[in-house]
Amino acid sequence: MRRCSIITGPIHSGKTTLLKRMIADFRAGEVSVGGILAEALYDERGKKTGFDAEDIATGRRIPLVREFQQPLLPGDQRVGRFTVLGRGLNSASEVLLEAAGLIAPAQPEDLSMPAPAAVLCLDEVGPLEMEGKGYYPVLRRILDSYAGELVLVGRTEIYDDLAGLLYSAGWLIRKNSPPER
Repeated sequence: MRRCSIITGPIHSGKTTLLKRMIADFRAGEVSVGGILAEALYDERGKKTGFDAEDIATGRRIPLVREFQQPLLPGDQRVGRFTVLGRGLNSASEVLLEAAGLIAPAQPEDLSMPAPAAVLCLDEVGPLEMEGKGYYPVLRRILDSYAGELVLVGRTEIYDDLAGLLYSAGWLIRKNSPPER
């Protein structure tokens, strides 16, 4: 049975920090890791202004979420005061599918498919995905076809829905929470 760790907790509880520690532990054990980290962006006053998706394998950052901007471009999705950028979501989705070994890289070194990462991480699955938007189509494809270990990050309020989605796709789940501060 395929295994998934879900890192869950409230906002600002250290979920991404825990994921970074797990990635470091995997790498220390020479386990290949791929996927996306959500890196928050802040202005000079400390106000959150968006997120970049960071490719875990390369460190490349992709603009993913920004404070609401007019006009919305095709593929953009409005979420509260933020906009999920369609181009960023498409690029981050490609990173996930490449790391899972489900698509060939856009710039292949050779014609062969890359080996999938042993561990695939997605930071973060949220209410948007539970509504069938955002990363949802990619997540469904990964749940159906990826054979490695999966690590997902999601807030407490979506945990039950996310766990139900994973169980229905035949995944064994381990729940992780950041240590209390």
